[in-house]
Amino acid sequence: MGPQIEPSKAKIRLMIASTLSISALTLAHSIGSEEDLHVVGTISPETRSSDACKDDPDILLVDVDKQRRELLRVIEETQKRCSGVRPIAILHRADDATVRMFLRVGVRGLVMKAGNSTALFDAIRTVHHGHRYLDTGLSDVVMNVIQSGAVSGRNVELTNREQQVLNLIAGGRTYKEIASALTVSVKTVETYRTRIGEKLQLRKRKALVEFAIANGLTN
Repeated sequence: MGPQIEPSKAKIRLMIASTLSISALTLAHSIGSEEDLHVVGTISPETRSSDACKDDPDILLVDVDKQRRELLRVIEETQKRCSGVRPIAILHRADDATVRMFLRVGVRGLVMKAGNSTALFDAIRTVHHGHRYLDTGLSDVVMNVIQSGAVSGRNVELTNREQQVLNLIAGGRTYKEIASALTVSVKTVETYRTRIGEKLQLRKRKALVEFAIANGLTN
């Protein structure tokens, strides 16, 4: 007779990320009705991602509300620390900017909050088996994002100074050279660089250069 497997280990293990505890509890209650799904815990932007990894989740289920950027950070940090975890975003609204943001951070499934529970359960099982899932209600939005370029970031507004800094970065200038050109400190340039990266959700210099070229922000 083989070793006994704990029921929770045989199920798909889910971690719920939300900024609203009541929303997380509602989701957990709904998922609890499915025999093959098991919620191992909930996290918020204030939770350390390393704490979530202790529960060894298979799926990170993200309930997306107005605090989108905080939840984007949760996804990125959890993926870095929790080996093999696959994110699914539950969207309250379907617009190009929101979809673009979550595609950039590597979500494997997109589901509409207003949809039925069956779509959510299908998404969890599909993503768990290594595939991607797209809610039928998001087809048009995702096609718009694909056609405009999923990483173009055209809907993001940069200040005039941020555009200047981005232009100089795209021109191959060092932070010291940019500081000299704009008559500011190197630390100030670094601050602008951080803000630009956060707004565009682009971390690497190469990606910023490509964005600047694609959007006509270079001389």
